[in-house]
Amino acid sequence: MSDGLMQIEAVGKQFWTGRFALAQGTGLFIGNAGDNCPHTHYAHQLSVALDKTVEIKTDMGVMSSTSLFIPAGCHHQLNPGRVISLYVDATSTMAKQLLTSFSNPENVSQLPSKLEFTIRGLVTVEADLQQTLSQFADQFQPNFRADKRLEVVLTMLKNELIEQQLLSLTQLAHAAELSQSRFSHWFTEHTGLPLRSYRKWLRLLAGVRLIAAGKPLSEATQESLFSDQAHFSRTFKQMFGLTPKQLVHMAASNT
Repeated sequence: MSDGLMQIEAVGKQFWTGRFALAQGTGLFIGNAGDNCPHTHYAHQLSVALDKTVEIKTDMGVMSSTSLFIPAGCHHQLNPGRVISLYVDATSTMAKQLLTSFSNPENVSQLPSKLEFTIRGLVTVEADLQQTLSQFADQFQPNFRADKRLEVVLTMLKNELIEQQLLSLTQLAHAAELSQSRFSHWFTEHTGLPLRSYRKWLRLLAGVRLIAAGKPLSEATQESLFSDQAHFSRTFKQMFGLTPKQLVHMAASNT
């Protein structure tokens, strides 16, 4: 998806305005973050303040800094303000390379100064955000080999949306050469995420791309393998802190 102008009618009086881009396993936003509900998504979030600080509320309290790392699976609410936010799929090799920069990647923390400087240097108001995502990917190439079994399983999970059919736990476990009882634990050990939650996250992202491409909510719900619109909308708000209607407004502003 190319850069887009975004204006989302927010939950309260603050609006989301700015530019965004999506690529395989990554997303990037620069602009004014508006109102949002507490939510939990399954991408690592790296946010850098364009004003003085970026502030979030978590179950542990309020954190404020010039930049923040929000690990995947962290329940949080981003306070309105001007930010750069980079989102990285937690199962990607890029994410694993990024996490080596943190002493305690399970917790919310300030970004290392070098990483914050890199983000500020690459992401500017005039930057081509799609190209910027490619530059991030080039800079954070892993210096280790990924687990081949995990690569196979992740590919199978992503192909569920293409083939429009959910795989059984037996099929996934067989691909990883593990028993069903061991497989779910193995997946969490290697990704840091529960299989069920990550699977739902992939389906939701598929729905987001469909809506952003102009598909009606009903079609996006069906093609992303949700049982009905109510289920899709509820999951959307739980993971993004926004409603699908707000995303529809965003998609309309991109045309």
